[in-house]
Amino acid sequence: MLGLDLTFGQKLQLAFVLLMFSIAGYLIFSNNRQTLDMTVTSWTQQHLVGIDPSKPPSTSNPVDTAKSSVLTIFACHDGHLEITEFPDDADTKPIILFRPDLRRTSYDIYRTTTERLNAIKDPYKRTLTTAAYWFADGRVGLGASVIARSGLDREQAKTEKELQRDLLDQVDRIRQGAKTGSYLPELYDNVLRALAEYRAREGDPTKDPAKAALAHKVLDFAAKFLNQQQKDEGKLVDKYISGMDTLLTAEQKAKLAETAKLVTAPRPPRSGRNRAAG
Repeated sequence: MLGLDLTFGQKLQLAFVLLMFSIAGYLIFSNNRQTLDMTVTSWTQQHLVGIDPSKPPSTSNPVDTAKSSVLTIFACHDGHLEITEFPDDADTKPIILFRPDLRRTSYDIYRTTTERLNAIKDPYKRTLTTAAYWFADGRVGLGASVIARSGLDREQAKTEKELQRDLLDQVDRIRQGAKTGSYLPELYDNVLRALAEYRAREGDPTKDPAKAALAHKVLDFAAKFLNQQQKDEGKLVDKYISGMDTLLTAEQKAKLAETAKLVTAPRPPRSGRNRAAG
């Protein structure tokens, strides 16, 4: 095939060398792959609130049990899943959120808006998407400062405000529903059922495989719930972007593209706005 006249022994030697190269390549690839740390630890914290919430609880400022809460934390390699419950207030539903480890640049369970933005190569689209997510996360001043660089005229500014208000209203509707359990109730209830199962079994998730499996079940259901929230909010962000894309002139788009070098991607939010992947 290569125009070489090899003896049978030389062919065996060549085959052996090629085999060794293949094995070496496989071993190098295997050793370079990162092993996913599946360890989950969990603990609870009490957050006591006084009758006067502006002051710490004391003998002169008794604990208000209706406002006090219990925080259950599941810590994994991506960050902390936090479920806040209000045992003495039946009208307040548990709050589910995820606090990502901000030292990480990528996530296995949690997905951040930063990752989406980093994947956008077009500087104009990246800048516009960044502004839209700032609006969605309630950082209106930051988003407005970016959009202002496009130089909207009066009529355009009016239309942008309408697009922005629609985005904020619909995102707020989702987030309020996520706090009350009315948004994606089936996925929301799955998280709470998994949490109840986890609590029902004694043991340490770092030592007991069955307890660890229940902890992962809580994480998995929470990820599905938060990821769907992310997707739904992402559709609203895309709607704002589409409206702005139609509104802006080519010159204004170029101005936003120039702004890209001055704009940094929003850090993952540290509130109920957090998102995770399923």
